Amino acid sequence: MHLTIKEALGVFPFSESKLVAGTQSTTRWITAVNIMDAPDIQNWVKEGELLFTTAFIWKDNLDKAINIIKELEKKQCAGLGIKLGRYWKEIPQAIIDIADKLDFPIFELPYSYTFSDQIKALYDEAHHKKERWLHDKLVTQKELLTFQQFDHNFDEYLKLVARFIQYPFALLSVDIEVLHNYTRLTDTQLLQKWQKNKAEHITLELTHEEKHYGYVFILDDFHNQLTKEEEMLFDQIGEIVAVYLSKQPNHIVESKEEVTFSSLLLDYVENQIDMDTFSEQLTEEDQLLLTSPYWTVLLNNSDNLTSEEILFFKEQLTIHPYFKSYRLRFFNWDGYPLAVIFDPNAKDRVFQRTNLFLPVLEELLKLTKTQGCLVVSRQNHELATFNASVQECTNASRLAKELDYTENVIITEDLDFFSLYQYIPDHLMETFYQNTFDTLLHDSTNFEKDMLATLETYIECNGNLKEVANRLFVHRNTVVYRLDKISNLLQIDLKNIDDLLRVKMALTFIQLKNIRKQIS
Repeated sequence: MHLTIKEALGVFPFSESKLVAGTQSTTRWITAVNIMDAPDIQNWVKEGELLFTTAFIWKDNLDKAINIIKELEKKQCAGLGIKLGRYWKEIPQAIIDIADKLDFPIFELPYSYTFSDQIKALYDEAHHKKERWLHDKLVTQKELLTFQQFDHNFDEYLKLVARFIQYPFALLSVDIEVLHNYTRLTDTQLLQKWQKNKAEHITLELTHEEKHYGYVFILDDFHNQLTKEEEMLFDQIGEIVAVYLSKQPNHIVESKEEVTFSSLLLDYVENQIDMDTFSEQLTEEDQLLLTSPYWTVLLNNSDNLTSEEILFFKEQLTIHPYFKSYRLRFFNWDGYPLAVIFDPNAKDRVFQRTNLFLPVLEELLKLTKTQGCLVVSRQNHELATFNASVQECTNASRLAKELDYTENVIITEDLDFFSLYQYIPDHLMETFYQNTFDTLLHDSTNFEKDMLATLETYIECNGNLKEVANRLFVHRNTVVYRLDKISNLLQIDLKNIDDLLRVKMALTFIQLKNIRKQIS
């Protein structure tokens, strides 16, 4: 079995359970499920086991229950499920407190389902997951073999390798030099881990026809749980990469001339190289990015995500049709996954506003079921301001947390008004909003909703009628009609900056008021 607690909680009927303690440990691996029916069970359990019990063995001895939980945590068990109803009506608070202190998962199991029902469902899901995993690996392996028949960029090849591995990894040279780093660690930290803890991870030696090309070093948390089939597939990927490298120019595996744009950008912003050096080491295509407008996108709360989930999100972001004319680059910044969206075709666009990314990014979060939060900077025009762009995202993340701003995608520009107006009393904001939209608010049909949605979208799109129509899925003429109607009803001129500012403030006030309402 190889499921995380988070995955197990999505499997019926175990999904009917309630996680009452250790809620921060949903990434723990479950390797087996067992029933606790012996008073000395802690002497027999294994790492990764999820235990079920009716609490019979300790129903009258709370101290014993607490001691056993401490022992189970020492043994690194996956967690403990307690079926209430027969011996305990509720889990004692003392047990919940000690489990939370140890960050040890405790579940209230549903009374209406037997242990066997839940155990069978979990093992079935683990089996199906393994089948899906093996199928995906074989499909990607076939793509890698096909890829070798054509002349492709080496970075593109490594992206495909990353999709196969789905865990942080690095490509090392024969002399143990970091050539490509797909982990959150710096090159120095990675080499320290190689020297001290290599045996705890997976190392694939890249050898073809008795010639050595380096290593693939995979940072994993599942090495001791690999099946023979999985070990075989990882060995095969090492052979496939070695064959590919044998057909490439020597500098790919003997030097860092083919470093990625992302690593060069990090060197540049850390003042390790100047712009001329940066530009010289880039491909002709990547050199265009040096003069392109860009946005930074920070994936916040990424600690709750597995590396597999992060890689899947990056992949879906890259292939999304909306970003077809953009160029995306990824790397880690102080432990946070960061995407940079470049717009090399900016001169051909009539209009581009950061808010237009909002529906696309929200769609991607739902599609990938990513439980993180995206923070998007304002548009930047020089890489010299890259540090400030990232700082803008981290500041916006902090401000959103202070305001309890619960949106999944945070546009930093949107928080400017919230920051400025956060101390204005609710009744003043409500009065301003009512006075601004008085005529519309007296309509009891969907008319008010359509008009306000049109006006809000018009403001977000900076007056671009084509973009407004696309966002609302209506004809451009419909937008023009609605805006004329709004102007007449509210007695405003949407081409007048004072009227536009008043509308923007009113819409911001009601958003901030709604956020405060959610908090209270």
